[in-house]
Amino acid sequence: MSTTPTLTTPELIKEFEGDRCRCGKAKQPRQSFCRACYFKLSKPQRAALYLPFLEGYHGAYTDAVQALDR
Repeated sequence: MSTTPTLTTPELIKEFEGDRCRCGKAKQPRQSFCRACYFKLSKPQRAALYLPFLEGYHGAYTDAVQALDR
C-alpha cells in the first residue's frame, strides 16, 4: 500500500517547474521526472505525462509517483 500524498495543483506545478526529481536527482524544469525515473515507467504511463494539466496530467503524475514508490 502506497503512502504517497496527493499533491495540490500549486505543489504539482512547483515540482514540475523545479530542477529536482522526487528521487533527488537533477531534472530539467518542465519535465515530470529525471531520465532514470521516467524510463522506469511503462510506455502508457510515460505517454500520459504529456496530457495537459487540465485534462488528466495530475492523475497521470500521481499514478506515476505511486508506480515509482513501489
